[in-house]
Amino acid sequence: VRNHGAVPRLAWESHTLEIFSDPPGMLDPAELFMDQIVNDYPSIEIPVTIACDGIRRQEVNLVKRSAAFGWSAGGVSTCLWTGVLVRDILLSRNLTAQPPGQRWYLHFEGADEPSEGKYATSIPFAHAIDPNNDVMLAFGINGAPLSPDHGYPLRVIIPTYVGGRQIKWLKKMWISTKENTSHYHIYDNRVGWSRVDPLPRPEADVVFCRFCPHL
Repeated sequence: VRNHGAVPRLAWESHTLEIFSDPPGMLDPAELFMDQIVNDYPSIEIPVTIACDGIRRQEVNLVKRSAAFGWSAGGVSTCLWTGVLVRDILLSRNLTAQPPGQRWYLHFEGADEPSEGKYATSIPFAHAIDPNNDVMLAFGINGAPLSPDHGYPLRVIIPTYVGGRQIKWLKKMWISTKENTSHYHIYDNRVGWSRVDPLPRPEADVVFCRFCPHL
């Protein structure tokens, strides 16, 4: 239940997921209500272990002090998640094939309002569309609906990715030819070389954006 800001107050009946592409044309845009997501796509239920980006940060702080909580090995848990595959939703929107040699990204953005702007992230589109990876939009946890702290009514679950990529309170999902520029995608839980300040500065932009590509 580690969050970067206040938990938004959302209702199942009114919450929607906006789907689009930037630039337009990669897929048909849509705005889906929760009942549409649950009823129009097949559900899966799988166990996934998620570890926080900051797990064992206490040890990292002994080498170089970071700007967040100094916790140790406790930021990890396993839950049984229920939801629908991102791949199924994208394919239902007349998805365009990714051109050879071009790199696309799938972006996720939450409805929360943390201090450094929208909490958003992106992963390689090829990873999300691969049927072996089970990237999903979850609406249930351990046989029950999501609680607000866990991302009610909809969140992202990406097996093998760190917790900071599992966007809660999901509001937007889109395809782009560029990586996400959210503060939390580029700078959060990053520690660079000792001579580089990880906060947004010109020298940090070079290190974190050019030499530390995201998985």
